[in-house]
Amino acid sequence: MSFGGSVQHMINSLKQNAALKTSRRNKFKGGNYYSNVRNAKTEYNIPKLSKTELEKFKVKIQEEAKQENKKQVLYLITGAIAVLIIIIMFNYFNF
Repeated sequence: MSFGGSVQHMINSLKQNAALKTSRRNKFKGGNYYSNVRNAKTEYNIPKLSKTELEKFKVKIQEEAKQENKKQVLYLITGAIAVLIIIIMFNYFNF
């Protein structure tokens, strides 16, 4: 009985699968110690806003979000009505 090759392949694949388990790998790859970096200059400048400007900005963002929500609801309702009309047409006219 010469089945040593297939058994050896099975053993190797079991070893490889065991090596791929998350418990055997590092949770984080090395070299990303960003918490140790101090006084790093960012590539962008965030403007400082006064409290009134910040409140205006928040209100503006909230209004834009409300408008976007209204648009999405309108599209959803329109699509649902269109699908409902198509279903009724196919059931009524029996194409």
